[in-house]
Amino acid sequence: MSPLFACFPVCLTFIAIGILALLVFATGMVGPGAVAGGNETEAAAPGPVYGATGPPAWWVVLLIFLAVLLAFLSLDWIGADWQPRGR
Repeated sequence: MSPLFACFPVCLTFIAIGILALLVFATGMVGPGAVAGGNETEAAAPGPVYGATGPPAWWVVLLIFLAVLLAFLSLDWIGADWQPRGR
């Protein structure tokens, strides 16, 4: 890849990161105007109380593995007959 084409996506990435940083500073999330612990009005209102968290149930883990296996097998099946043109 030529340096010109390599510079374009990299420069755009850093410009996007800079714009996001400016938005964060402008909204007061960080910096001299930021309040520790978030907004005071939000801290006064109690949020929902959740139960104990932990790993998912065994059947959820099994479904995740089956979904990944199905995706892998379908890609393997689709790509088995693929040949590049002109060879």
